[in-house]
Amino acid sequence: MPKTRKPRRDAHRAAINAKRGMGGLFLLQRRQPTDPDRARAMKIANHLALANMTSAANPTESDWANVGGALNFGQVLAEMGHIDGNPDAVAIFQRALQAAHACQMRAATGAAWRFYGPELHAINEAMTLHDAQIDACCQRDFDLADAEILRRFQAGNTFENLQPLQAA
Repeated sequence: MPKTRKPRRDAHRAAINAKRGMGGLFLLQRRQPTDPDRARAMKIANHLALANMTSAANPTESDWANVGGALNFGQVLAEMGHIDGNPDAVAIFQRALQAAHACQMRAATGAAWRFYGPELHAINEAMTLHDAQIDACCQRDFDLADAEILRRFQAGNTFENLQPLQAA
């Protein structure tokens, strides 16, 4: 009389085989250009936060964090080479991060979370570059940039290398 197999073992093996079969498809999907709807949603969120920082009655730290996150992603993507035709992309993002840091320092003293003058110009320039990055990058690029940002944050590498923004 042959031994009967447990049903859960067969179900487990089927799940493993299904994962192996879909692995290549998953990798191909991550190398596809960003979904246009997702790219549009990211751009809207970034620009809405920037608009709140410049013209809303009561901009918040959350708006600042959204803009700062976009600038961090943009800088890392620029360092990875994801901005064609602009060799100054990293410097542009550095200036924008300096502007964000200046805003954070003012807000720590009780001022509003706002961007002014040269800060706003630097951030607008960086956000324009970041919009182009969003259109050009695939999900894998965003995953790699996200991992690098997390690594830098955990290492304590946040604003220590930034100098105050100077008027151009």
